[in-house]
Amino acid sequence: MKFALDKQEFVEALEWAAPVAETKATKIELSNVLIRAKKGGLELLTTNLEVGMRVKCAADVKKEGEIAVQAKKLLDLVKKLNAETISFGIREGWLDISAGGSHYRLVSTPPEDVPTPPEHDMTDFMEFPSYVLLEMLERTEFAATTDPARPALSGVLFEMTKGADGYMFKMVATDAHRMCIAQHPWTEDVSEFKHVVPKRAIRDIQRLLNNYEKVEVSFKSGDIVFKAGEEADVVLNARLIAGEFPDYQRVIPDPGPNRLIIAVDGLTEALRRLEEVTSRDLPGVRMSLDPSGVTFSAMNPSIGGGEEKPECTYEGEPMEVMFNLKYLLEIADVMDRDSEFVLELTDARRAARILQRDEPNFLSIIMPMQLPESL
Repeated sequence: MKFALDKQEFVEALEWAAPVAETKATKIELSNVLIRAKKGGLELLTTNLEVGMRVKCAADVKKEGEIAVQAKKLLDLVKKLNAETISFGIREGWLDISAGGSHYRLVSTPPEDVPTPPEHDMTDFMEFPSYVLLEMLERTEFAATTDPARPALSGVLFEMTKGADGYMFKMVATDAHRMCIAQHPWTEDVSEFKHVVPKRAIRDIQRLLNNYEKVEVSFKSGDIVFKAGEEADVVLNARLIAGEFPDYQRVIPDPGPNRLIIAVDGLTEALRRLEEVTSRDLPGVRMSLDPSGVTFSAMNPSIGGGEEKPECTYEGEPMEVMFNLKYLLEIADVMDRDSEFVLELTDARRAARILQRDEPNFLSIIMPMQLPESL
């Protein structure tokens, strides 16, 4: 194997591939990037067995071949080389690197020992504007559970359904204490589907979406596959979560008769101040609702307490209810800053609905906490 290429283009390709490789892998093979040199350029392949990446990179290939080396070490070294063009070759199983007056050799791993992402058929993909998927992920992924005992909830549901008004693409995430649903109308004819994408893959998916205006998505043999670029320059696959996602429609409550409307900015500022007197053991914020509005309060015997009475509108019966402050704040944080936060309640014991006013495509459900006898 022998090739030369532009340093910056190689750095950019490695920056796509290297983060997928396991830097602290128990198996050294999972920390490697497999470099395949063929006529027309390079292909870089990495996988951690859950997420895989294939990246194309232009190169002047003098001799075809392949080699596997530690991805992060290669990236860190190439970044520091002071030359516009870098030459690579193989000598006695080592990767030879030459750039100006710099010459290095890196230990390699036998290519046949290095796992690679599966090769999928690159047809039958759906095209999405990246901003749509980014916004939907931002509004849902934080609600997925981190509890390993509940694997079916440890990701984001991607669902396509067909109703009387046409197709609707949805993302749903829940940890059984709160649930977030984002949706986007779909205008093309497509098969319905329902798959759970692991939370671990979301960061890499977001990297892809942040760098391309549009992506193509498909589901292949237990994987979700993304491709981006005119020539499928970057292909990402993630292993879907096995197991049945719960029937989330069944737990969505009807709109409650009690309704609080408050500016998102005012709410988040108040909650961030109250956050200073909450803790992991005492995460709740009490809401005292009456015709005059709402008073938020929190008390922690080891820290202190406080209360906030922001401007708002409340229509309904007087009541006291408590929610996890972090859950309220995370939902408010993904709303438009100049919008209004709407909380719909039936009573202090049943699930409440949270909406962004005049935004029909985002809904959250949150369970109240048990009220203590006193704060």
